[in-house]
Formats: sequence, structure tokens, C-alpha cells
Amino acid sequence: MAQTKAVTPARLVRLRERIERWRSTRTKLWPMPPELWSEAAVLARELGVGPVQRVLKIHHASLRQRVEEEAPPAKGHTGAGDGEFVELSGAELFGMGMGPVVEFADGSGTRLVVRLPAGSTVDVESLVEAIRGERA
Repeated sequence: MAQTKAVTPARLVRLRERIERWRSTRTKLWPMPPELWSEAAVLARELGVGPVQRVLKIHHASLRQRVEEEAPPAKGHTGAGDGEFVELSGAELFGMGMGPVVEFADGSGTRLVVRLPAGSTVDVESLVEAIRGERA
């Protein structure tokens, strides 16, 4: 049975060459520059942490951590970071009880509660964008 050799993407090869060049020119044991870690994280999200780590010869756990930290927001995500959330009660959204309540909180403990009258509807995505200052 013939063994097939995996093709290494050109971007990964170029990054490996840049990392090797950085390693050969540094005079002290300095941490790898953030732009190299960032590019490695992007490639690891596309190709997997293990394969990228092996080709680049970088620390697996450090790469995995950066992949998790720099993960792009999920589709439809409003950009809220760690510790921030939007909680909506289904009963309140459908006009049962006092009306919709939208609560925003961030990791520092800051909270904003928006209570709307019964029967009101709310475009949550637009509300979040407006409060966070993402729309003009």
C-alpha cells in the first residue's frame, strides 16, 4: 500500500520560515513576537492545533491557549467578551407578565437592565449594538 505524504499549506511553510528566521537572529531567550503567535493561531484554527504545532515546533499548550483567546466570535455573536452575556426570558419576550427584560453584564460587574412594557417587542441584536456603541 502506497503511503501518501500530506501537503503542507504554503502559508504554514512561510510562517515556519519566519519563525526559524526569528529564532536564528535573537540574541536572548525572548518570547516569540505576538504577530507570529497570532498568525499561528489563525492557521491552527483552520488546520488544527496539533499539525500546526508540529510543523512550527512551538509549544502545544501555548498555541491552544492563543487559539481559544483569539477565537473569532460565533456567527450572530454581538461581540460580547468573557463574562458578558445577554439573558432573555421567553415569557417576557412573548408579552406574558410585565414585558421584555434585557440584562447586560460585563466581567467587571457592571450591569444594565432594560425593562419594556408588556406587549413590546425588541430587536435584541440592534439593542446590543446600540448600547455597545457599534452602530452610528
